[in-house]
Amino acid sequence: TVTNTGTTPLAGPLQFVLQGLPEGVTLDNRSGMQGGAPYLTLPQAGIVPGASVTVSTTFTNAAKRSITYTPQLVSGSF
Repeated sequence: TVTNTGTTPLAGPLQFVLQGLPEGVTLDNRSGMQGGAPYLTLPQAGIVPGASVTVSTTFTNAAKRSITYTPQLVSGSF
């Protein structure tokens, strides 16, 4: 879930980037790749202050590694 905790709207399109996924872990439902990291395009065009958007993630993880990543929200298209 991504929540706009600020006081101004977040303009879209919004991309949720998963930086640093472990080797062998794949984001199956990704919208694309940017700089070697998979990303999901959020379904809303933007997020007003106080609003939240939930996105689902589906991974392939044959080696059963811990799934860790650094989340990054980017405004704009890749």
